[in-house]
Amino acid sequence: MRSTFLLLSGLASVCFAAWVPNTFNPCALDAEIMETLINCGLPKAPPKALEIWNKRTLAIPGMSATDLILEVCRINGNAGYTLWSQMMSEYDPEDAAIVDKNAYDCLKQYNLLV
Repeated sequence: MRSTFLLLSGLASVCFAAWVPNTFNPCALDAEIMETLINCGLPKAPPKALEIWNKRTLAIPGMSATDLILEVCRINGNAGYTLWSQMMSEYDPEDAAIVDKNAYDCLKQYNLLV
């Protein structure tokens, strides 16, 4: 829950950013859907995948896990999947595939890919 709270609080700055047409607007989501969105980006298993996720998000200057999730949501269907795959491919392919598929399928299930 603490990590979800921290990620949600990190979205505050996004909500005050200027609106750009054809982008994902996190402010339009209610709190429950926002939490689901963030949880979609957090791998549940195996533990190695979470370690990889953390390394990946920390390795991108100025980008948090939330930024990455929102970017995946912003990009249409397979393009989002491709972007996510490219970002994760620097690490073990099997672990990256688990993180990738978990997040992408979850986002798609909740209609959060736009």
